[in-house]
Amino acid sequence: DCNERIQPNGSGEELVSASTGKKRPLAQAPSSLPTDPTKRAARLGQYFASEDNAAAVVDVAIELARNAASKNEGSNGNKPTVVFIEPSCGDGRILECLMERLRSNPADMADVCCILGFDIDDRAVQACQSRIRPYCDTPGIPTVSIQQLN
Repeated sequence: DCNERIQPNGSGEELVSASTGKKRPLAQAPSSLPTDPTKRAARLGQYFASEDNAAAVVDVAIELARNAASKNEGSNGNKPTVVFIEPSCGDGRILECLMERLRSNPADMADVCCILGFDIDDRAVQACQSRIRPYCDTPGIPTVSIQQLN
């Protein structure tokens, strides 16, 4: 749901759908993370995609989005809305590749509702936000939300 928001509850935070009101908990980040980048990555099980791997992921995602958007879903004749989700966005290399692709090929974003990125590492979320910020003012770029899961 592109209209989910984070709201506090008695035991932390949860996502709430603006359209249905349905609630679900956010994942919890490990406490006491190391500050050394290599140890931190090992503790969190992080893998940072190469530029080639990021491009390959985006190529597949764009192709799947095109296929989904080209199908006539349901009796109302509406095409499906495409949502890109990066559940472990890290420093944002894949999302940056996606944003660059959408900026250089506006037709690819015609049916994209939003782009969502999540990570449990606050440093990675900040790096991702910084990496994609320059793309967010591009006309036609869909809503982008990068969130820390804590």
